[in-house]
Amino acid sequence: MFALLIIPASLTFTYGKMVGSARQGWAIFTAMMILLIAGLSISLYSEYSSNPIFGHLPLMEGKETRFGITNSVLFSVITTDVSCGAVNCMHDSLSPISGMIAMINLMLGEIIFGGVGAGMYGMVIFIIITVFIAGLMVGVHPNT
Repeated sequence: MFALLIIPASLTFTYGKMVGSARQGWAIFTAMMILLIAGLSISLYSEYSSNPIFGHLPLMEGKETRFGITNSVLFSVITTDVSCGAVNCMHDSLSPISGMIAMINLMLGEIIFGGVGAGMYGMVIFIIITVFIAGLMVGVHPNT
């Protein structure tokens, strides 16, 4: 899982060096990491919440029994963020909110770290759109 994230995460720092401002690379990395941690937190909370029908029994259907719920959810969040295609738990067997997080990660189009380079250009496109819309709302566009 670490190997899935290390190259896309390092590309944010490469971008910062390339444009001559390491702060921009850190800002992009921070935005991606916040999205990853938020999705992981919500997924873990929903998987460990008790179901009124099943009580306090863990919902293990579709999970990798060798690794347990935590590693299965962690792997599902990371692989949907990176869009590598690997699976160790069935996404349709996750709890409804965890399944929603997996679908949102897939629908975001690889902006949360993404594949090698794919998440970086997706995030840069979101940054350009954000600056444009913020300029429209404020009424002043940046000159650079």
